Amino acid sequence: MRVKKLEAALEAAHNLVSTETHPLLAETERVNLLVETDSPPPAMEGPDMNDELAGQFSMLAIEGDVKTSRFTTSQYSLWFLDGQADPHHAPSMVEQPAKISVSRFPVEILRTALGPYEHDESLHQNLISCLPPVHVALSLIDAYYTNSGCLQNIIPQSLLQEEFWPVAYEGRKTNTVSLAVIFGVFCIGAHFHLPVHPEALSPERYLHLSILAISQDPLSIVHIEALFLQASYMCVTDLSLGKPTAILGLMIKCCQTLGIDHECPTWRISEQDKQRRRRIFHEVHSFDCFLSMNVGRCNFLSKGQHNTPLPCPLPDTTPSEVIPFDKACKWKYLFLGQGVQALLDILLSTCQKATYDAVLSLDKKLRGFDSILDPTYLREMGNWTTANGVDSGSYDRKRKLQQQFILLTRECTLVHLHRGFLNRALLNPSEDPILSKWSISVMAAYQSACSVIRQVRLMGIHQPDFLRLIKWTNAVLSASIALAALVIRTPFSSLATVAFQELQSGCELLRTNLDEHSYIK
Repeated sequence: MRVKKLEAALEAAHNLVSTETHPLLAETERVNLLVETDSPPPAMEGPDMNDELAGQFSMLAIEGDVKTSRFTTSQYSLWFLDGQADPHHAPSMVEQPAKISVSRFPVEILRTALGPYEHDESLHQNLISCLPPVHVALSLIDAYYTNSGCLQNIIPQSLLQEEFWPVAYEGRKTNTVSLAVIFGVFCIGAHFHLPVHPEALSPERYLHLSILAISQDPLSIVHIEALFLQASYMCVTDLSLGKPTAILGLMIKCCQTLGIDHECPTWRISEQDKQRRRRIFHEVHSFDCFLSMNVGRCNFLSKGQHNTPLPCPLPDTTPSEVIPFDKACKWKYLFLGQGVQALLDILLSTCQKATYDAVLSLDKKLRGFDSILDPTYLREMGNWTTANGVDSGSYDRKRKLQQQFILLTRECTLVHLHRGFLNRALLNPSEDPILSKWSISVMAAYQSACSVIRQVRLMGIHQPDFLRLIKWTNAVLSASIALAALVIRTPFSSLATVAFQELQSGCELLRTNLDEHSYIK
């Protein structure tokens, strides 16, 4: 139709200046189209939906089974109810039909999240109605800071009381994403709260509510805090670490978008906000390095891509408020953010091989981070009895949990650093590995591997609930592999006897964990 109209316009304009036929209007040049002059009007009036689709970014992907999937910019931001499928998704593999599950909270909340709706406050009010009573909330918050909250400083207790608690229980008007932080704290608190509180929801329900609350408002620094809490919970429940790794990548992207991976001009924000930006970035970065070492991949932020300084206590804070910025947190930021970062650069580098001198230099650097901690704090690590020889049942739980995390993280890092040269020393089975030229790495890997297994075994004896908090399975597996290589390759060496005993303990720990999580068999 459009071509015919253009031809008619050209013919009318040409007839005004000439009586001859225009060359483009010859019979051989005309487009032969059937024009329906009496076409019926369209059945529905309104905007053409194709205009909206044409303006979106889209792509066709041909998959293995020659099916196509249409990906749009809004595909990954849609919310689907239970039993509904993405209309734009055509899977390349045969998917098992999803099991019908009972809705975990009112479906109206999910439908509100599909938005936009005229009443923007509907989702916020529905989320407020899902909050537990005050006494239950205080119990869940205490469970969070007694367990996972003393290993991470993403939400200091003072910040929760000043900014997030009033939104949930005092009627302060703010963005809905603040409720995502509250539900994230409740999620982790409900997981570690034993026995389960009868008036509290399950951890999964609080997780879903946190995801809903994070979906409405523009990007802010609070989104990173809420995502961090969700990833922390998934680290405990997801043995493959696939989901927390995906959320971690999203957190890193949010940090880069908001610019907290670099120091900002000091005259534009307050000192409190500046320290908050620093703390959040180093929590995310150390979490990134920790997960990368556990799963054996390069971290998202490599060296040189950030320059955010370490957080410092505010000048006007009282001693009780300085606790989140203690030496244990500083050790975590430096050991994971710098030490493990250097470890990943050495072991996973595709440009240059790891030299023995570089490994020994990094070993010295990693052990040097212990100077940040107090000598008394260091002497207590790994000891489960008091000076009188009595089992320390009344020790400070938070302090002991931090010490166990530091000890296992340090020893596991040393195992990863030295096991490569341990394997080189084992290539000659007729020689005792401690007499080889890589004897330093042999002893370091052997001692650290035995220390990892021994400490996890003692945790299971003295404080079994710590095993639900600290990610220990990958550490024990790495230590067991190193000891197994030592036992199998050099069974008559001077280290083989003790290594075999610790290897048996490590296998027993892994077998017990497998029995508790039978779904991964």
